[in-house]
Amino acid sequence: MTIAGESEASRRSRAQFRSMGFWFFGLVALALLAFGTCTAYWELTATRVGDVESLIEKNLPRGSTTEEIVAFLDSREIPSGEIKPFDPNVHCCELQDAGVATGTLTLSAFMEDTRHDLACAFSIHIEFILDARGRLTDHVVWETSACL
Repeated sequence: MTIAGESEASRRSRAQFRSMGFWFFGLVALALLAFGTCTAYWELTATRVGDVESLIEKNLPRGSTTEEIVAFLDSREIPSGEIKPFDPNVHCCELQDAGVATGTLTLSAFMEDTRHDLACAFSIHIEFILDARGRLTDHVVWETSACL
């Protein structure tokens, strides 16, 4: 569209401005597409509580020794804590909700969830419930998040 009495320089300037707008919106659309693709990939490949539970159930049957549990965690580069008696004043609700009695031996493990979020960090906590001989009787797995 030309305006009567408009100079050539003015027409070029308007055309350049319009061209910059197309480039800007094109780059924004490309950035959104890339972000959406990455988010979908992260969600599809994320480690979930159910994944961890099924991995434990497949590889650590009831009666597994503490050494077997630690070897299992080490092979997956999951750090483990010490064997400690359960104290409801120290641990939160998950073990209490699972019916773990005070004084029951537990072995803790903690891993970062591979799911990503711009504002939150996700973690998976694992508590292995042990009998008096240090053998696996059960496990409790839960997820926590820390958001900005």
